Amino acid sequence: MKKRVYNTIHTNKRCTKEIHTTQLNKKIERRLEMELQDFLEEMEAKTVSIKEASKLMGKSEQFIRVGLRNNRLPFGVAVQLSSQWTYYISPKLFYDYIGYENIRKTA
Repeated sequence: MKKRVYNTIHTNKRCTKEIHTTQLNKKIERRLEMELQDFLEEMEAKTVSIKEASKLMGKSEQFIRVGLRNNRLPFGVAVQLSSQWTYYISPKLFYDYIGYENIRKTA
């Protein structure tokens, strides 16, 4: 009888532990899904244009292009594809660089 009661208690503890683990896993899954959704929403504004960057910094478009080409501006990259240059400006890095926290949230 004692062994049967022990097995029942042990089984109940195991079931409770499994239920807790399952609930925890679901919470983790939901959190990861929310973080992924936030990441995807942030990535919708994938780039800042050269024109927008120049206006916000009060510099010429050429200043931004040359700064990116020479690795002088830490918020983007410039890549030369044959004879043409292509630019990428990270919204997060750019807005952090110029110190505009509010623009990033509304962009």
